[in-house]
Amino acid sequence: MVLPLWFIAIYFLVSSLRNDFRHFNMAISELGSIGAPNAFLWNLFGYIVSGGIIVYLGWTSRSVLPKSKLGLLVAWAITLSGLMMLLSGVFPGDFENRMSTTMLLHTIAATLSYLFFLVGGFGLLKISAQSETFKGLHYYLLITLLLSIVTGFIRYSDMPGLGQRITFICYFVWIAIFGWAIFNARESKTIVA
Repeated sequence: MVLPLWFIAIYFLVSSLRNDFRHFNMAISELGSIGAPNAFLWNLFGYIVSGGIIVYLGWTSRSVLPKSKLGLLVAWAITLSGLMMLLSGVFPGDFENRMSTTMLLHTIAATLSYLFFLVGGFGLLKISAQSETFKGLHYYLLITLLLSIVTGFIRYSDMPGLGQRITFICYFVWIAIFGWAIFNARESKTIVA
């Protein structure tokens, strides 16, 4: 639930250690790119830890989501989204050689992370519309999911990174809402049992 705050804090900490970093002109991945100052910090705490937390969330959501193919699909999609984010940190981007193996692996992992998120997000919308666990959260999940898509197309010539920042915020807010619902559902099961 606090993952968005964690990610933002790490982002601002690592970017503040880099005088040449331009928030709206550079990709977030450039904080951890090969040869970047403090790349290890960003890749470890920004991508690997954050991805690992999302893997845990997706995995534990299986106990709360419906025991159906759709429930299992959502749990696995979120788990895989986190795993791909984690791998984005394991394979840092190489912005000096965009055809390098590590850059290709980074790009594939980052893209798959988002695609798995979309699969899980749209699958959850079918569940959340009629689920007591997600009661009152359906529209927030829908709005953050749709905003993450729309903002991915924002490309201002003088601020190409703005859309990416907003997309990341939508992704992490969605994860926080999902995590909050899963946490509350697990807590209520513990109390009842």
